[in-house]
Amino acid sequence: MNVVATDKGRFVELQGTGESATFTEEEMNALLARSGIAQLIEKQREVLAPLLTRVDNMARERLNRKFR
Repeated sequence: MNVVATDKGRFVELQGTGESATFTEEEMNALLARSGIAQLIEKQREVLAPLLTRVDNMARERLNRKFR
């Protein structure tokens, strides 16, 4: 299930398929629940934080070199 939502919980896109296994309506509802969206957003932030910090540091280093 692909769910895209804003940080305010508004849905941008929903796309679901049972490619390797089927899923129940209950499982789908859990994925779409506001608490589920909040959990997904929090997990994304947790996973992406180190990468975004690294990208930010690289950008700062490049800017510093450019304007020295």
